[in-house]
Amino acid sequence: MKNRFTVYNVIAILCGIWFLAFGWVWAWYANVFIAYPFAILGFFMWLAGRKAENKTLNKIAGYILLVGLVVSLGFLVALLIFN
Repeated sequence: MKNRFTVYNVIAILCGIWFLAFGWVWAWYANVFIAYPFAILGFFMWLAGRKAENKTLNKIAGYILLVGLVVSLGFLVALLIFN
């Protein structure tokens, strides 16, 4: 039971890293197809992993997903303002 929640958190971290790496690519709205599906999957894995006894991985996954969202939306706003 404990290992299942750890797997959920690790998957959420991997999806968050992918989202953070590719979430800023707004050219032709590519990140809607490249990054956001991983963000949604990572969010649901993060929610599923919240029941773990060790919350460290879950906090890391949440922060990575949040930073990815801020970076992605920040680049979108910058593109809309400066283009």
